[in-house]
Amino acid sequence: MTEDKDHFLKERVKSAINKDMNDSAIGINVECREGTVRLWGMVDVLAEKIAAEKLARDVYGVQAVDNGLTVAMDNFLPDKDINALVLERFSRAQMADIRKLGAETKDGVVFLQGHAPTVGVVREAERLATQVRGVKQVVSQIKVGEDLNLDDATITNAVERAFVNSDIVNARQVNTSTRNGVVKLHGMVDSVEDIENAVEIAYRVPGVKAVHSELKARHGVTDTDRDLTNKLRAMLSEEENLSRGTITAYVVNGIAFLSGEVFEIDDKLRAEEVTRQLDGLTGISNTIQVSAHNLS
Repeated sequence: MTEDKDHFLKERVKSAINKDMNDSAIGINVECREGTVRLWGMVDVLAEKIAAEKLARDVYGVQAVDNGLTVAMDNFLPDKDINALVLERFSRAQMADIRKLGAETKDGVVFLQGHAPTVGVVREAERLATQVRGVKQVVSQIKVGEDLNLDDATITNAVERAFVNSDIVNARQVNTSTRNGVVKLHGMVDSVEDIENAVEIAYRVPGVKAVHSELKARHGVTDTDRDLTNKLRAMLSEEENLSRGTITAYVVNGIAFLSGEVFEIDDKLRAEEVTRQLDGLTGISNTIQVSAHNLS
C-alpha cells in the first residue's frame, strides 16, 4: 500500500514539474519514499533547481523534499563574467532600487551588496541572480531599511493598505498583525496563488523584516476537494433562483465554503440546503451576503 502511494505521489510530482518547467525538466529525476521526495539530476541554472523544489513541495501529500539537483558546469564561466551578467540583469530590472545594487562573485557564489528599502527588493534581486548561468549560490549582504524605525501598528496599517491597493489580493480575506517587524498573515483566500501574492506584497512594504503566512486556500487543496467543488458548483448552477445572484463555492478538507451575494434571504438558505445534499462534506461555512436593498 505504501509503495502504491509513493508511486502515485512520484507521478504527481513529475507531472507538476514537467507541466511547469517544460524542456527544463528533462534532466530532473524524481524518487519518492514514505512521502519524502528526492530530486536528482542536472539543471542549467540555480533558478531551475529552486523552482523544481517549490513545485514538489506544493504537491499535496509531499512531506519533505531532498533537493539533490546539480547546476550544470558545462556552461562554466569565470567569476568576473558571472558577476557582469548579474549586474547586467540588475541594470534592466523594473525596480529602480535593484538597479542601484552591486555584487561580488567568488567560486560561483554571488554576494549581493548595497542598500534596499524593503525585503521585497532583496527577494527580487536574489531571484534575478539565480537566473544567471554559472551561479551556484546567492548570498545577500544587502542592508535593508536602515533609516526606518517604524512601529508595528504603522507596519500593519501599511500592509493592509497595500492589499487594498492591490488588484490581485482581496484585503477582506486577509487578517494582518505585526510584532517586532515580523508580519503574520492569517485567514482564508481563494487559491494558493493568492497566498503567494499576499506574501510578496507584504514583503514589499517598508519596515517588514519577515512574513509568516498562516493563510489557507479554499480551492485546489486535494483531488477530493477539487471533485467536490466541481460537483457543488454544478448543483448550485442548476438552481434557477440562485443564478440571479453571484455565489462562489469551494471545498477544502471536506468543508464547503459559500460566499458572494444573492437577492433574497431565501436564496441564501436554499444555497445551504442544496450544499447539504452533497455527499462527502464534513461541514458548511455560509457567508453569502443578501443585497442591502432587500434587507429593509
